[in-house]
Amino acid sequence: MGDRTYVTLWVKTVHADEVRPFADKEGYADEGTYEDSTSFGFEEVNSGELSFLEELEKLGIAYDSSWEPGSEYGAGTSSARFTPEGVLQIKEIYDSDYNPRLQELMKLINSPDALKAYILQHQKEVTSLPWDNQVEYGKLYRAACLINPPQK
Repeated sequence: MGDRTYVTLWVKTVHADEVRPFADKEGYADEGTYEDSTSFGFEEVNSGELSFLEELEKLGIAYDSSWEPGSEYGAGTSSARFTPEGVLQIKEIYDSDYNPRLQELMKLINSPDALKAYILQHQKEVTSLPWDNQVEYGKLYRAACLINPPQK
């Protein structure tokens, strides 16, 4: 038995039919559609990790997989996005990491340019690419994989 928690998976609604067979195998509890996004809710997910996320990535499907805290880990989100060049970008960000560390900010308090640079770098590290154009960028990713398959 593992440390189990609730997970919500968000995808563009255009991909919901492709995702549903994976969600069925994982035993999703509920589904909801909001504007152009669809969510799938999963109960009792071991360590908050859905087993099929890599398959979605291979299909060029952008996602956010958000888990609730467990006894051994905090809440967070794993996201897959594609750049305009069709490059896959994965980010795993725990909720506790969103704010910059106060100790680091205080070290830079008398250096405004360094402080600004630190804050901007931190924001970049904890922010996923936007959902805009992810369907098209995901198609570019799939095409690139056909031409030059990813190395394992």
